[in-house]
Amino acid sequence: MFGAFSSLPPDALRVRGAPGSAQPRRSHLAIAFAAVVLSAIIIQHNFPGPAGYFTSADEGFYYRYAASVHSQGWSGLKENADEFVRNTSWHVFPLPTRLLSTLTNACALAVADSYESLSVMSLIWFTLLLIISWHYLCRIWSEDVALTAVLLLAFSPLLMALATHALIDSLSSLLIGWALLSFLAFLVGEDRRDFITFSVAIALNLLNRESTLLLCPFFLGALLYVKHHRQLRISYRSISLAVTAITVAVGLIMLSAYGLQNLSNVARTFYEAQIQHHDAYPMAFNNGPWYRYLLDLLLLSPLTLLLSLFYCGHYLLSRARDLRVGVLISLFCYVLLVFALTYKNIRYVTVLDIEVRLLAALGILQLTGSRITAVRPRKLAAWSIVLLLIASDVRGFHRYFVTGKIYDPVSYNFLEIERFIPSLPPGSAQ
Repeated sequence: MFGAFSSLPPDALRVRGAPGSAQPRRSHLAIAFAAVVLSAIIIQHNFPGPAGYFTSADEGFYYRYAASVHSQGWSGLKENADEFVRNTSWHVFPLPTRLLSTLTNACALAVADSYESLSVMSLIWFTLLLIISWHYLCRIWSEDVALTAVLLLAFSPLLMALATHALIDSLSSLLIGWALLSFLAFLVGEDRRDFITFSVAIALNLLNRESTLLLCPFFLGALLYVKHHRQLRISYRSISLAVTAITVAVGLIMLSAYGLQNLSNVARTFYEAQIQHHDAYPMAFNNGPWYRYLLDLLLLSPLTLLLSLFYCGHYLLSRARDLRVGVLISLFCYVLLVFALTYKNIRYVTVLDIEVRLLAALGILQLTGSRITAVRPRKLAAWSIVLLLIASDVRGFHRYFVTGKIYDPVSYNFLEIERFIPSLPPGSAQ
C-alpha cells in the first residue's frame, strides 16, 4: 500500500520536491476563504441557545473543569482530579486530565463566562483546521487538491455540528488533522521542520485526549516502514529521540499539572469504573460491530463516503502506488480496526471524516481528470461534483443537527430520524 506514486493526472497530483515551492492562485484562495467564512457563519448561527447546552452531560463537565481553573488557577486542575475520584457520579464522564482543552476553555471563560464561549472556541479550532489543511495540502499535493478538500471539509456535517457545541472534539480534530498532514508533508519533502511540527502535534494530542495513544503505533510503524523501504533521510537515532522527547515532555507537563498521586488516583478510578460499573448509555448506544463508523459516515455524508471508497478501490486495483494515498488508506483501516475495540462514537474518531474528505477530493480529480481531456468541461464536471457533495452534506447537517437537534452523533439517533428504527421514550437517548 505504501509505495512510489500514483496514476492520478500530473496537474492534480504532483509532488513539489521542496514543499511550498509555488504560490496558490488568487482565485483558489478567494474561493477557499469564502467557503471558510460561509461555513463559520452557518455554524455560529446554529449555536445552541442558553438552554440548549447539555449541562448534565459532557458539555457540563468540560465547562466545570474549565471554570475550576478559571476561578482557582493552576490548583483547579488538582481540584478537578480530586473531585473526579471522590464523586462516583462523575466516573462515567470525561476524564479531568484532558489538560490542553481545560486550559484553552479556561482562557475562553476568562473572556466571557458562558457555555457559548466554549462554542466559540470550537468554531475557532474548526476554522484553524481548514486553514492548516489548505496550507499543507498545497504543499503535499496541489492547489486543486487543497481547494477541493477544504471545500468538502468546510461543509462536513459532523465537523460543523461539533463546532457548534461546548465540546473538545473540534480541538481534537484540529490536532489530529495537523499531525496527519505534517506527517505526510515530512514523508514528501523530508523537511526536518515538518518532523518537529508532527512531533509537537502528537504531544499536544496526548495532552488533549488520552485515546491518541492508540494512534501513536500507526505513525511510528509507518515512519519506520517508509524509512526502511524508501531510505527516508532521518536516522533511527532521531526517531528515538523524538519518541523520548514526546514521552518526557508530556509526562513532565502532566506531573506538573496534576501530581503523580492525582494521576494515579484518576487512572485507577477510571479503570475500576470501566471494569465494575457499566454505564447504561455507552453500553446501549456506543457499542456495535466494527463497521459502525462506516454506517455513521454513510448516513451523514453518503455521496462523499461513496466517492472516497470509489477512489480507494481505484487506487488498490491500479498498479501504480502513491505513498501519500497509501498512508491515508492504511490509517483509515487501522482506525477502523483498533477503535472497534473501544466504545464506538464517530466524534471520537473524526480523523476518519477528515480522511474521507481528502480521499473524496482525490477521487473527484481522478474521475474528471482521467475521463475528460478538455480543460473547461473537466473543470465544469469537477465543480458539479463538488457542489453536489456540498449540497448533500449541508442537507445532512441541517436534517440531523439543526432540525433533528442531535447532540450525540450515535447511530441510533441517525437511524431514528431516518425512521429505520422506532423511537425510544424521551430522555433515553440524546
